[in-house]
Amino acid sequence: KRLKHLGLSLSEMMELEDLYRQYSDNRKVLPRLVQFFDEQLRRIDTRMENLRLLKSDILAYRERIVGKMGEG
Repeated sequence: KRLKHLGLSLSEMMELEDLYRQYSDNRKVLPRLVQFFDEQLRRIDTRMENLRLLKSDILAYRERIVGKMGEG
């Protein structure tokens, strides 16, 4: 449940489970888990940048609208 909360997909969780079943050793599973976390962090960074750009666009558009309202 915690891995889902941290953003891992069902297929990623199943891959980790398969690795553990195959090797019965966390030392084989943990490096892959770190890779999943690194990928998730990159996705989060991308989403955050996209949201920052969207916020900037909205603020600029809002300013233009408010300016036009003051012209009338």
